[in-house]
Formats: sequence, structure tokens, C-alpha cells
Amino acid sequence: MVNTDRQLTDIVARRELDIRDSTQKVVVELARPYARPSGEFGCPYRIEYGQTVIQREIFGVDSFQALQLALKIISSHLHYDEDLPLGKMYWLEPDNDIGFPAPEVEE
Repeated sequence: MVNTDRQLTDIVARRELDIRDSTQKVVVELARPYARPSGEFGCPYRIEYGQTVIQREIFGVDSFQALQLALKIISSHLHYDEDLPLGKMYWLEPDNDIGFPAPEVEE
């Protein structure tokens, strides 16, 4: 995983999460995986909430792996990143979850 200032282009998925008792939103964007000169694939994503911007790029041996890893990392941010309104975000209805499954934790 790499922090990136690179412009997020070719967005293929976007979700806005509402926040209980707030008009703000958490915006999640995922860009199309792309081939890198090294042969690996990168999959950029961004999560925005107010002044908080989490923008990273995940790498995999092929585009599927890069995409799968990006979705897992996005889910980890949404469930555990203390810069986000944890426990207050929802998708579609206030009683719903965020639409990103909680990461599996190995013991």
C-alpha cells in the first residue's frame, strides 16, 4: 500500500455514506486497476470525510488481486480508522450497515 498524491482518474465505483445526526458524508471512490511498467497492477482509491482524505494505491500480481486487496483495505479504513466517524456511518437507511463487510480477523 502506498500513499499517493496522484490524481484519481477512471473511477469505476463510488459510494456516499451518510452519518447519523450530521449532514456530512463519507465518500469512497475506487479507480480502475491498471498495469504498471513493472508488471504488477495498481488499484487506487480515496476516502473523503471533511478535511480527512485517505488516498492510497494497492498493488497485486494481477488486476483482480489489486482490486480485491483495495476493497479489503477500504473496508478496514471504514471500520477502524479513527479519523472517520466510526459507528455513525450508514448506507441507504440509518439502521443499515455501511455496505462494506468488516474485515476478517485471524486469531
